[in-house]
Amino acid sequence: SRYADLSLDEDTLIRNGKHVLVAYIMKPKAGYDYLATAAHFAAESSTGTNVNVCTTDDFTKSVDALVYYIDPDNEEMKIAFPTLLFDRNITDGRGMMCSFLTLAIGNNQGMGDVEYGKIYDFYLPPAFLRLYDGPSVNVEDMWRILGRGTTNGGLVVGTIIKPKLGLQPKPFGEACYSFWQGGDFIKNDEPQGNQVFCQMNECI
Repeated sequence: SRYADLSLDEDTLIRNGKHVLVAYIMKPKAGYDYLATAAHFAAESSTGTNVNVCTTDDFTKSVDALVYYIDPDNEEMKIAFPTLLFDRNITDGRGMMCSFLTLAIGNNQGMGDVEYGKIYDFYLPPAFLRLYDGPSVNVEDMWRILGRGTTNGGLVVGTIIKPKLGLQPKPFGEACYSFWQGGDFIKNDEPQGNQVFCQMNECI
């Protein structure tokens, strides 16, 4: 497969510093071959398309994500993502966490041949890691905002109420209340804001 090369050596990939390495627990749906599904997973996470397109060239293929390790009995696979695939911030050239998440656990979460796919570890080359300057708010800030102090404030749990659109203030509020029995904060989904049937001031 174009998206698998089991001859690649992890230590060599690390030494070369040109790939982000991501380890997954992945189970194909019944009847699907493990390596073929893993390769499809890598394709969906990088340069793959649903149909062959004439715009795919040698450079495109040079930035394919590649499955380099599988252990079907333990549902384990590892994928090497070229660092060139990941977006850089247009204003300062820094790394963007949303780009990492989109590639590593984005489209591959809705694949028809995958029962489940979960990240359990990843490696960023040092030079690539330095492109990330970290969040402007850290967990200690969140603990302080939640009134827990700034030492050992514990797990912070948030959620997005679903469905993302179509709830009116009362059922939205009831869902929020139920979550707050054990959770900490709620974030609106991206398209949710101030619909005429669910105005923000009334929800608050």
